[in-house]
Amino acid sequence: MALQRQYRWFGSGLWLSQSGNAAWVLLNPLGSGKKVTINRIEVYNQKQGYTSYRPIVDVVVRQTSISGSQLGGEDVKAVPFDSDYPLPGGITIRRNASAPISGTSRTLRMIYAYPMTTGRPWWTSALGPKVSKTRQADRNSFFIEHRSGESEEYDPVTVRPGEFLALASVGASPSAKDGIPVEVNLIFKVNGHCYSCVAIPCFASLAGSQAFVLLNESSYPVYVKRLFWRNLGTSDTPYFRLVPVGAVDAFAFGDQFRRADPPPMPIDSSYGPLGSNDPMLLLDVPLLPYGVPQQYIADASAGTPKGVNYLHTKDFWGPVYSVSFPEYATSVVGVDWKLLTWLRRARVFEDSKFGLVLNEGEAVALVSSAETATAGSAVGVAGVQPYDFGIQFTVEPKNIPTIRATGMVVGSRWALQKVSNGELIAQGVTEDGTMEYTYYGEDVPLYVRLKVRKASESPRYKPFEVTFYLTADDITIPVSQVLDE
Repeated sequence: MALQRQYRWFGSGLWLSQSGNAAWVLLNPLGSGKKVTINRIEVYNQKQGYTSYRPIVDVVVRQTSISGSQLGGEDVKAVPFDSDYPLPGGITIRRNASAPISGTSRTLRMIYAYPMTTGRPWWTSALGPKVSKTRQADRNSFFIEHRSGESEEYDPVTVRPGEFLALASVGASPSAKDGIPVEVNLIFKVNGHCYSCVAIPCFASLAGSQAFVLLNESSYPVYVKRLFWRNLGTSDTPYFRLVPVGAVDAFAFGDQFRRADPPPMPIDSSYGPLGSNDPMLLLDVPLLPYGVPQQYIADASAGTPKGVNYLHTKDFWGPVYSVSFPEYATSVVGVDWKLLTWLRRARVFEDSKFGLVLNEGEAVALVSSAETATAGSAVGVAGVQPYDFGIQFTVEPKNIPTIRATGMVVGSRWALQKVSNGELIAQGVTEDGTMEYTYYGEDVPLYVRLKVRKASESPRYKPFEVTFYLTADDITIPVSQVLDE
């Protein structure tokens, strides 16, 4: 395995559930034995279409000949209601699918999607159209719902083999897109069993692309029981900061939903996937700030705002590597074209010339902060718009460890083996009572066994064996052999 391995991750991730959370955090675990160098960080604003209109969300079922491997986008995992019945093969669910899909279609619903604005009163439909007068919780959402066992007005939406269900953003012209991120929650039934999935954020960034797709290539029809659509977009913009991390929320490590899926991919397939001791990429994670208080103003103080730090709002200062303010205006009126991040160099947040290095136990995060925190109001929520993120990094050993042994009887044979599988690492015969071996493997830390024996000629010694834990640091093993009389 190469000593230097480079990996890249690109995707929309999970949008931040609150200001101050990391859009993503790259962590080099303590005891990994690795050094991580950041090569490039990118922020892509996918909001486009310089028009004053708001997008229309088109929910359709279509017949198609395209396969799941051609969809592009990011996988969405379906969870079975009964673990004994995993999702049948041939059903593909993707968000932000890049491949245009054509074919005979039937539109289920079409609605306008308005982003939330600060001037919109709370009792209006801030995040979307009112679709229910009786269910307050559904006020800002879009539903397709089919209730089993009741007097039903509608048949269930059915996606038959060779069809797909899609949410797409359509505009005033085929090339115009004014992407707004949405959350999709889908419950469906296949072969008598229920499944659900949550996709966030979804957005159609290019003409003909699909924010959300369920493609049925199985032999069963898919019955849609419930489709929940929620607008996440706002009219203001995020304030991104690249920051060092004091600590990552411990619960995030065990939450598989927070793990980047798919994980960072190797630039060269010979590098193989990231291992258990390699850096990990987590999404939408609460953080503790680095080197500053968790909250700046004490609860007993008359000052405001309380309970926040510089990660939550840009009105507080703290340690920051870089700042990006990818401004966008939804109308051509008053647009500052210099702030629109269309040029490639404007999308590169950090690159290798800065030489940002993560040693063991260190992490770097991209956070989105609220723009203002005034004395008269609480900290607002950072703007929400459709973004893709990219990060490329190099993993290498922090040190090449050397294994030494001393005190061996001259002429003794020695061998180093991996404890996990008995694989032979190296062997030899000592001529001066010592041995030295430099271990270039990439799988440290690991348990290694040293075996020493002198039994081919007199005087003979009993076999000596010891197991030790090899890290990225050098280690010296004292050997004490006993005569075999």
